[in-house]
Amino acid sequence: MRIITETFADESISVMVNSPYVFALEFMDMAKTLGRMVEKENEVLAGGRENIIKIKFSIIKIIDKHTKIVVEVSIDGDNNAEKPLVITMYGFLRVAFRNSEGIINETFGEFYHKNLVPEMRKASKIKIKDIIKRLKENAALLAEKFSAEK
Repeated sequence: MRIITETFADESISVMVNSPYVFALEFMDMAKTLGRMVEKENEVLAGGRENIIKIKFSIIKIIDKHTKIVVEVSIDGDNNAEKPLVITMYGFLRVAFRNSEGIINETFGEFYHKNLVPEMRKASKIKIKDIIKRLKENAALLAEKFSAEK
């Protein structure tokens, strides 16, 4: 399989909230509206005074059978409201082709990479920035809600 991955965004924000784990779950729930969401990890590791939160998920937008936009999100922090949660967002375009032999497959692959991928790059860059902007807006709205709750 021939795979091309191009990164267009890598951003982090931190939020101070009451009930960090509940905040993270609501943030993840809001993210479902931005594309197909795949949850990869959801843990609270308790040990001593720390309750470490580790949540990872991806938001996926499929462009066609070869190409998709992916924004991977990780939320890391302590379930203690005195410490910040860090939300990291990493957006990329992924193009994948099977290594098939034959003149037709090779010609189509070359055409796709030469003519279609550049257009998809432009559109993907805009879409990824929009998804990350909306994730930041959602985080700000939820942070306001969770800082008001006591």
